[in-house]
Amino acid sequence: MLSMALAFIGMAFCHDPKFVAILMGLSGLGWASICALPFAMLSQYIKPGTEGSVMGIFNIFIAGPQVFVCTLVSWFINRCSFNVFDGVNYHWEYTFLIGAICLVIASVIAGMVKDKTAV
Repeated sequence: MLSMALAFIGMAFCHDPKFVAILMGLSGLGWASICALPFAMLSQYIKPGTEGSVMGIFNIFIAGPQVFVCTLVSWFINRCSFNVFDGVNYHWEYTFLIGAICLVIASVIAGMVKDKTAV
């Protein structure tokens, strides 16, 4: 997740398309962990035979906040717009900075999770 945070910070300030493509590849490493690790962490606690329904319900708690955050961030960026000489600047870079801050916080919290060891 920290690699994704670093990539987001880079994308907020970078304007070279080739470098942005490299940063998007770096952010893909973090995105893969975000998509896979919560399910892997939960899978050891699920009763056999209920995996599908439990994982489906758990997915709601992952996808639901994403929809909420997209709406909240777009409202924030819309409020932070100002007129410039050649149009309206919507400060798209704020999206990457907000995302990077959230990823750093998530990394710290995920680091505090204690996993039980197999006996």
